[in-house]
Amino acid sequence: MNDTKLMTDDIIKQFGYGNAFTSKELFEFYRIHEANLNENTFRWRIYALKKEGLLSSVKRGVYVLDHRKKYHPELSRSTKMQYNIINNRFPYIEMSVWQTSWLDNFMNHQIYNAFTIFEVDKEVVNSVYNVLKEKKDNVFMNPTEKDVENYILSENAIIIRPLVKEAPVQEIGKFKVAKLEKILVDLFFDKILLTAYQGHEMKNIFKQAFNAYEINLTTLYRYARNRGIKDKIEKYVQDEIGIHQDV
Repeated sequence: MNDTKLMTDDIIKQFGYGNAFTSKELFEFYRIHEANLNENTFRWRIYALKKEGLLSSVKRGVYVLDHRKKYHPELSRSTKMQYNIINNRFPYIEMSVWQTSWLDNFMNHQIYNAFTIFEVDKEVVNSVYNVLKEKKDNVFMNPTEKDVENYILSENAIIIRPLVKEAPVQEIGKFKVAKLEKILVDLFFDKILLTAYQGHEMKNIFKQAFNAYEINLTTLYRYARNRGIKDKIEKYVQDEIGIHQDV
């Protein structure tokens, strides 16, 4: 239904889905219909459109009308139990978790053995490893290429490693889970741990992710910069996936 203030139907007709437009262009559109619209009311409408899931930020001051979904993956029961063990022992640390099984939805050929990646403050990596190692044998801390080849690819392993500064995470219930932007950057960055997802499969994952879900390129590239691969992944996203920040 077209909200008389938000004018959602009219906005869709004006800008269309998937076409980037600026905050100034949207403001001018509203002003055509409401000459006395002020900045405060306009900012509220931006907030309301985002809350409805119609408006997504591409970068600061640039938006797109989006019918894609927000990415809210489901943690397995065992991963939730492991998360709670860590959180109970270290309640004040920063933490992120994701499961490689989530990538199955984006792939043509699914990987038989998935694993779980816990990332925590670097000061407690050893301690978290020891806590989980008491419960399970298949726990690895900063695994080497040999570990990946001999163990991780053949069993449902748990990986413990340091959390990169300003990593994009989201809260799903009481769990802090990696955002899709983080997962894609990590996939591109970590050729050893995520070796089974490289090459053509990585391209499939990126394309399916961008097609199905909201992805904030500013968030993705900021995290990529912290991992030292901003230019490389930006070129890959533009040349191989066909996604441009200003389009």
